Amino acid sequence: MTEPPYQPPQAGPGMPTPPPQPGTPPPQPGTPTYPGTAYRGPAHPGTPQEMVPPHDLVPQRQKTSAWAVAGFVFGLGGGVVLAPIFSLIGLRRIKRLGQRGRGFAIAGLVLSGLWAALIVVLASLGFLGGGAAEIGDTTAVSNIRVGQCFNADLAKKTLLVATIADCARPHAGEAFAKVSADLSGLKQDAKDLAATQECAGEFEAFVGRAYAESDLDVLFVVLEDKVQEGGNILCMLARPGTELTGSMRGSRR
Repeated sequence: MTEPPYQPPQAGPGMPTPPPQPGTPPPQPGTPTYPGTAYRGPAHPGTPQEMVPPHDLVPQRQKTSAWAVAGFVFGLGGGVVLAPIFSLIGLRRIKRLGQRGRGFAIAGLVLSGLWAALIVVLASLGFLGGGAAEIGDTTAVSNIRVGQCFNADLAKKTLLVATIADCARPHAGEAFAKVSADLSGLKQDAKDLAATQECAGEFEAFVGRAYAESDLDVLFVVLEDKVQEGGNILCMLARPGTELTGSMRGSRR
C-alpha cells in the first residue's frame, strides 16, 4: 500500500505563520505572506561586488607650474623682463589646467615690479647713468665733481648720496681731489689708511695748509679698487657738526 506524499501543514486561522528560512529577509511592509512562498534575499557576502580602485578615492595632488616657479626665480634675480612673462604664462596655465603655484607666479610679478622701481630710483640718483649733477640735484656721491660742494648726512658710516650745493651758501662738504691708488687685495683697514694718505697728500695743495695742522677733516669715496684713468678715489673735506661757507680752496684753514 502506497502512502500519500507528506504535505506540510497549511496556515490557517489561528495558526502561526512558519518562521522564514535562514538568509531570507523579512517581508516589506504591506507585502502579503503566503505559506511556502520564497523570494531572493541580498547577495551572499562572498558574491563579487563592483570594486572602486583605491586611487580614485584619494584626491590626486596637482603638479606645480614650472612657468610660475621660473617667474619667481627670475623675480628674485632681478629679471624684470623675463619674470613677468613667465609669471603671466604660469597664471594662465594654472587657471586652465588646475595646476598649483599661483603664489610663485604672483610673487614673481611683485618682485619684478620692485626691481623695476629700484632701477628707476637708482637711475634718477645717478648710480646708473654717471651724468653730471648740478646744484640742487641729489645724486650718488661718486658723481660729485672736484670743486663741487654738497650737503649730506656725514654722521652716517657709509655715504651713498648727496645733494649738490652752492659753495657760497652753507654746506656740509666739498670735493677737492681725485687720486689714484691700487687697493686690490687689501683689507678694509688697509684700504682706509691708503686712501686717507693719498687724499692728505692733495689736501695742502688745495687748502694751502698741511692736513695735520688743519681743523678740517678728510673724507673719501673709493670708486674702484684698481687704478683707473682720472683717479679711483674721490677726496672730500668737511668739518662734521659744522657747516662750511664758501669754497675751502686757498682758505688756509
